[in-house]
Parts: sequence; C-alpha cells; structure tokens
Amino acid sequence: MEWAVLGITVLFLFFSWVIVQGTRAQLAYRRAIAAGDMDVIREVVEQTLEQWRSMKRPKEVPRQTLGGTSLGRFMDRHCSMV
Repeated sequence: MEWAVLGITVLFLFFSWVIVQGTRAQLAYRRAIAAGDMDVIREVVEQTLEQWRSMKRPKEVPRQTLGGTSLGRFMDRHCSMV
C-alpha cells in the first residue's frame, strides 16, 4: 500500500512539473513576442502555418466554406512580411 501511494505521488509530481515547464515556456514565448523578437515571431508563424496545412477538413464542413484557405496559401508563398 505504501508503494502505491509513493508511486502515485511521484507520478503526480512529475505531471505537475511537466505542466509548470510548459506554462513557463509559453510565457517565455509571449514575452519574446511582446519584445518584438523577430526570430521567435517567425518561428511561431511558421509552426502555426505548418499546423494549419496539416489539418484535415471536418467532414461536416462543406468544401466551399473553406475556399478562403487558398488565399492563406497564396499569402504564405508570396508575402514576406514576417
């Protein structure tokens, strides 16, 4: 019984540590973006675009509704604002 409690406590502490580290990383990104660090901004935009490209269209959404996505792809290829 004591080992089970110890194991659960260790798992709880580990998951808590992971959550706190993720929160700290998110706050560091936000501070860097607020400070205008272009390398961080560029990295976040590229990751977001890559995530957007890899998403699948939900089956209940008609294809015509997502027609604006081609504009986003055009902007990604031809604009270098960021």
